Amino acid sequence: MAARVIPFENNAADLGISIDSTLTPSHQACIITPPTTGVTFTNNSGAPINITFEPSPLTPPTPPAFNNVANLDYTPGNNSITLPALVTSGFGLYNISSGAATNGPFAIQVGQTGYLTVQVVYNSALGMPQATPGTVAMPIDGNLQMVSGDGNTYSVSWPDGDPFSPAISQINPTGNTPSQEDLSALVSYRYFVQKVSPLANTTNGGGKVIVRNG
Repeated sequence: MAARVIPFENNAADLGISIDSTLTPSHQACIITPPTTGVTFTNNSGAPINITFEPSPLTPPTPPAFNNVANLDYTPGNNSITLPALVTSGFGLYNISSGAATNGPFAIQVGQTGYLTVQVVYNSALGMPQATPGTVAMPIDGNLQMVSGDGNTYSVSWPDGDPFSPAISQINPTGNTPSQEDLSALVSYRYFVQKVSPLANTTNGGGKVIVRNG
């Protein structure tokens, strides 16, 4: 039997994440649980960086779990900043940029019950469903909730296998609950969404879930 990969869970007062010269964080996706109260980013990239957290795609949008960081210095003694978690249950999906380069997404789940939300709506101009965010990152054992933003019902298929339990096979107008990643594999999973009611449409939209290491 294959060895199970244990997700990174931090129990210190603050989780430390350092950014290297390739704009890659030392923890790419993780779960912080009490008594952890925040995250300390340290810029070791050799250039100023921006760290941007995405709000929930719901309407109206809920705020992200952490504040954005603009122009974090790279000189020793000035290259760290501590961000307290603004919500007790949430998901920080973030990108790191320096000049024109952008690296991500990465993720920080706040609490064992925190979850990432992906919203699906039908884009009539494109003639297909559209998922927001389209590509997401999450930690092993992280939680994902897929919701309908327009009252339609959508089917969900996973050509690389559904990594969630309970399985995510349909998005209903209401009542969608989070599912937990349970394959413990650091891979990417594509998914396709298709509108099945009130008027079925055979054109697929979709996105990707990237399970990253701690």
